[in-house]
Amino acid sequence: MTRESGSAAKSSLAALFPSMAMARLVIFFAVQPGARYHLRELSRVTGLASASLQHELKRLTQIGALRREEDGGRAYYSANESHPAWYAWFLLLRAGARPADVLREALVGAPDLEAAFVFGSSARGDARPDSDIDVFLIGSDRARTEAGRRLVEAELLVGRDVDVIGYAPDQLADRIRSNNGFVHRVLAEPREWVRGSLDLDGLLERA
Repeated sequence: MTRESGSAAKSSLAALFPSMAMARLVIFFAVQPGARYHLRELSRVTGLASASLQHELKRLTQIGALRREEDGGRAYYSANESHPAWYAWFLLLRAGARPADVLREALVGAPDLEAAFVFGSSARGDARPDSDIDVFLIGSDRARTEAGRRLVEAELLVGRDVDVIGYAPDQLADRIRSNNGFVHRVLAEPREWVRGSLDLDGLLERA
């Protein structure tokens, strides 16, 4: 049976940040340089409860890591990328976080992405410190493009290259039916989910 793991185990980020909400916001803004969001948008895309979100936004704004700007009666938040806290967080994440935990948070709120998992040496547990991290994405072209962009930005956080491959659900189903060697090998090996999960029977039925 293929060994799988997901987010059920306690995230390594819990030991590195005062709260998981703060960890999520730090990674969220780190993989979206230049982007700015108002409070309601942030609540929707991060999935954070309003109280936790506002508490951490206030804390990150007070130390100067985030900018808060008023525009049209709304407060918008963005990363102050020149603040030294970001470099310190990058070093902290590289040294103490499991890469899959970082990538899982990097994909939070990625639109229309059905599933994503780490495979290869990182999922098997035999990766070297300089090994690339292989990530398999399942979703529409738009979803995979946005997720891939975030994962490239996340390379700074994990200190390793992230290699991405992915398919639309119908493309993946076609490759499974045609006994594509690469796809069958990947699906037979250990994998660690960083977004959703894969129902092969359901995928084949709807494709």
